[in-house]
Amino acid sequence: MKTISRVISSAVMLLISALLCAAAWKLPQLIAPWYTGLSANVLSVIGAVTAVFPFPLWEAIAVLLIVWAVASLIHDLKKKKPLRWVTGVLWGASFAVLLFVVLWGAGHFLPTKTEQIVSVRAPSEDRLANAAAYYGNRASALANLVPRDEEGMLSADDLTELSRASDGGFAALAAQYDCIEDTEVTVKPLLPGDLFSYAGTTGIFVAYTAEPCFNPNTYGFAMPFTICHERAHRLGANTEADANFIAYLACASSSDLRYRYSGEFSAFMYCYNALYKLSPERAAEVWNASLSAQVQQDLLGATEHYAPYEGGVKDTAQQVNDLYLKAFAQSEGVGAYEKVSDALAAWYAEQIAG
Repeated sequence: MKTISRVISSAVMLLISALLCAAAWKLPQLIAPWYTGLSANVLSVIGAVTAVFPFPLWEAIAVLLIVWAVASLIHDLKKKKPLRWVTGVLWGASFAVLLFVVLWGAGHFLPTKTEQIVSVRAPSEDRLANAAAYYGNRASALANLVPRDEEGMLSADDLTELSRASDGGFAALAAQYDCIEDTEVTVKPLLPGDLFSYAGTTGIFVAYTAEPCFNPNTYGFAMPFTICHERAHRLGANTEADANFIAYLACASSSDLRYRYSGEFSAFMYCYNALYKLSPERAAEVWNASLSAQVQQDLLGATEHYAPYEGGVKDTAQQVNDLYLKAFAQSEGVGAYEKVSDALAAWYAEQIAG
């Protein structure tokens, strides 16, 4: 009887989750006014508690859950009740889905923060090329000013200090846009970084503990942008393109040269990649005309940095992430990150080119 009740309650929780997501998608005008504020307030409370821990609390919880799952499986197999374990896991997974949707997930289906800042549409080749050139020139102007270590990499010996340096950009952004909250957020380094690198993960936001985290093994010049990306998730930029765009604006608004360079560096990369898909020849022209030798070296260095981590583990992890993103209203899957090029091109056209 208990087994049946677990199955029924699991189905109910999944149905409620689906209905909330559908309501956010079809009736955003009814859901957004209360959901956005509720999610932000609850995450702030949870985040204030988890910020006390110097490490990502969700990682410790995940390890404990795995140990518990294995121990309970062994116990139920000994008792010859494997179905009890299966339905227990089903119930737990269904509850986790419901909690995720209630806390943060339904926000994927609501209007983005990007839409409140800029009018996004698919850019023409010319607009994309002009935007890429703009960001490339900005990166080139900063390349020799950004603090570097003796090997020419981003100077960031203290990751806690680097993370806290994101405060300035978001404070400036909040003063300019009502849709951005000036909320204190702690972004933590993941442990261990190499493990996440093999999975192709540079950062992650875990809604259950309200912890935005970054991989300390991320390529140095992309790390400040990644910190801002995960922080943007925490502030309600749910989709990947939305988080990327808010991350760019936060970097560009920062007084810290490491953040400003990382923002322009990343913006160029996204626009260049989008342009390359339309016209490799035009992309090559922009690369040669707008980038200094230092920026070119930094961009090529990123490819070299991630090359050792290519392989089956990353491919599998990317497939899982692809399924998750598609399930939560991002039809491009892992390509959703690249869609920020549309917003970057639009922002350039509206704010710079006029």
